[in-house]
Amino acid sequence: MAEFEVTIEREDEWLNFEGRPYLFEPEYTEEELAEMEENRRAAEEAVEITGVPHTPNRCEGDWWCSCGQCQPMATEKECLCCRESDVFRHGLENSEARFLTAMDDFRALINPAVVQTFFNVPKIN
Repeated sequence: MAEFEVTIEREDEWLNFEGRPYLFEPEYTEEELAEMEENRRAAEEAVEITGVPHTPNRCEGDWWCSCGQCQPMATEKECLCCRESDVFRHGLENSEARFLTAMDDFRALINPAVVQTFFNVPKIN
């Protein structure tokens, strides 16, 4: 492993950089930082003028969940509460369950054999 070790001398000090993956990532310049700050201020001013606040990213929390069981996912498209979707809402209206995973049929829907069959059946339309 020593053959891949990188060391540099800085002010009479030897530094070992093995195992520090983001050490040489570029940093923002002063101009970029100033531009980011200007954009942030412009967004705040737009909210003051229009009165419409910026909608936060769904991946940053579960504020969008109305059933109380959702968790933030990797993308905003995946961050969907079962009460927001028409597909799930119909099933919830006909059930005593408060959320999708509490429905009696949910265990059958996530059964590996059912999921495998679903993806192997030819789709029409």
